[in-house]
Amino acid sequence: MRLTIKDVYPQAFEGDGIFTDLQALDVPWKAENISDSLDMLYSNHSGDKTVSKLVMNHVEDDELTALGRSVIALSVLIMYKTQWERLYSVLSTEYNPISNYDMTESESGTNSLERSAESSGEHHETGTRTVTDSGTVSDSGTNGMSTGVYGFNSSQAVNSDTSSGTNSNQETRNLTRTETPNITETDTGTDSGTETGEHSRTLTRSGNIGVTTSQQLLQSEIELWKWSFFNQVFEDLDKVLTLQVY
Repeated sequence: MRLTIKDVYPQAFEGDGIFTDLQALDVPWKAENISDSLDMLYSNHSGDKTVSKLVMNHVEDDELTALGRSVIALSVLIMYKTQWERLYSVLSTEYNPISNYDMTESESGTNSLERSAESSGEHHETGTRTVTDSGTVSDSGTNGMSTGVYGFNSSQAVNSDTSSGTNSNQETRNLTRTETPNITETDTGTDSGTETGEHSRTLTRSGNIGVTTSQQLLQSEIELWKWSFFNQVFEDLDKVLTLQVY
């Protein structure tokens, strides 16, 4: 019995085929949610091809079982997941088509500087100091004294002798004092500190290093975009889902 892709995925044109099963898994294009369109395109691309033995092993009453569909989708993904992820990344890569040299170099670091200094000194004083003290000291004033005598049974004293006088003293000083100092003063100190800073630098180089001309780079760009990622996916599916007969 010969069955085709259209036979085992009869609803593919309505958006229920192998890509619907793959959408439930971790395929690179999952976020785009385009499984319906891919099912129709793949049915148009390979719908008349005879299914492989792997597919036939999961057919009951000329239809794929639900478990069979899940197993086939998982088998395909196991084989091609890494390859599809790397190829799909090409579609979103940003680059300059005429630049074949692009390098960014980043540098960052921390500078630390420690400083320390010690200082010491000595002050020594010797010699002779002469101190002179000169001036006049005066002392003057008036003094008086009275003497009284008390009679028998008298409470009042009667003056007996009276004396008074004035004194005036004056002293002149002219003193010289000599000192011989012997003084030593020592000053010792330490100064230390730490200085810390950060630096960063980014160097970018890009352009054409001359190995390939800009025209050759553009021609390679054209050839690249003639390639279709999903045509490659269809070919990979054919290797698993269909017989390789021509």
